[in-house]
Amino acid sequence: MSDQFKELSPGQLHSSIADVLSPRIEAALKNRAVGHCMRITDLDEAVMETVCSELRRGMPDGNIFILGSHEDERRPFRITSTKLVELRNPETNGRLRSPLLVFIPASLRTRC
Repeated sequence: MSDQFKELSPGQLHSSIADVLSPRIEAALKNRAVGHCMRITDLDEAVMETVCSELRRGMPDGNIFILGSHEDERRPFRITSTKLVELRNPETNGRLRSPLLVFIPASLRTRC
């Protein structure tokens, strides 16, 4: 193997991808107005978990989650679709919520 290339383990690859994505996503999230919703799909779930964790560390009050099923509720940063809809909608007094970012794992998407 060339000295210019280094084979990465899956964990190292996920971490490297997360290192590139996290600051970019954080900048985009900080520039969004209240009431704005964003979703990220098409990432490996391990990368989603790493990026979500890093974003929440930098923005502890942020609405940053990974969509999960009821069985996933005990896993960190997971919310159900019911909770997601609640967070997407304005508060009961009509006030818009802070920007919402949700990661949607491929395992939860279905085909029509």
